[in-house]
Amino acid sequence: LPFAYNPSNVSISIMALIMTLLVTFFYLQAVQSLTMQESYRECALMERTDENGQRSPGSTQQRIVQVTLHEPAYLHCTIPHLRQNMVAWTRLRDEALLTVGEHSFTTDSRFQISHKPSEADWMLIIRRAESSDSGCYLCEVNTEPRSTVYAVYLNVIEKHNVKPSSSPAKRTANLMANMIGDEVLLNCTIMIGAETNGTNGEVEWWRDGQRIDFKNTKKYISKIKRNSRTIVHTLRILSASSEDDGSYSCKTVDSPESTHMLHVNKNLALRNGNKTIQRITWSLFTLFFFSFQFI
Repeated sequence: LPFAYNPSNVSISIMALIMTLLVTFFYLQAVQSLTMQESYRECALMERTDENGQRSPGSTQQRIVQVTLHEPAYLHCTIPHLRQNMVAWTRLRDEALLTVGEHSFTTDSRFQISHKPSEADWMLIIRRAESSDSGCYLCEVNTEPRSTVYAVYLNVIEKHNVKPSSSPAKRTANLMANMIGDEVLLNCTIMIGAETNGTNGEVEWWRDGQRIDFKNTKKYISKIKRNSRTIVHTLRILSASSEDDGSYSCKTVDSPESTHMLHVNKNLALRNGNKTIQRITWSLFTLFFFSFQFI
């Protein structure tokens, strides 16, 4: 007999195929999750803190850091009562030495170290995280009688797919900086298209992966100016010093993030004959510009 077309059989086959694909998808997700958990457990075993196997009091850095592909990753290593000990960051999978103190030992310029003396934090920054950066990172301190090791596991996840044709045109944000006296001004300029001219263009300010608290009016002041084509958000950092070093970024809901790496250095003494005049002079202000665009 010739083959008879039966719509119900076709529907059943399609449903079976969909169910198979769903089961496969969730199975792969579960395997990936278990693999990450196993990798993290192996990473955690590398940690060596006090004699009880606990992190030192006051140490608040995350054990797991998860970021989206191509976003910056911030790995904190907060060490109370550091004194004169040396701090080094290494990558476990290839035992690569990344940084020692404030010096970099890798040719990959994406890796940077940011030291905040006031917070005893030695933060490893990966400016544009790739999938291959996922894994275990160790922060080692040369303490006595044996070194102290903090383990941080980085998980870089893929972005969600976005239909380019259905999403509206994104605005662009540019972050520039200048100096007036002992203040640093960061200007985040948002270019507005005609189709988005009615939006308020609210911006978020971040430093080293943490949102800036504008309740601290003794340190930060935020202002906004607007015309028909641009919105300029200004962040004023009052009495800027080396403690304000770090990675600053501004971003809106519908514009790419723009980031600056800020480093401030001051020379406090100026000799004039036999007299020492105490005044603040800016001897070095180094500003590196990095722009990240996330689709």
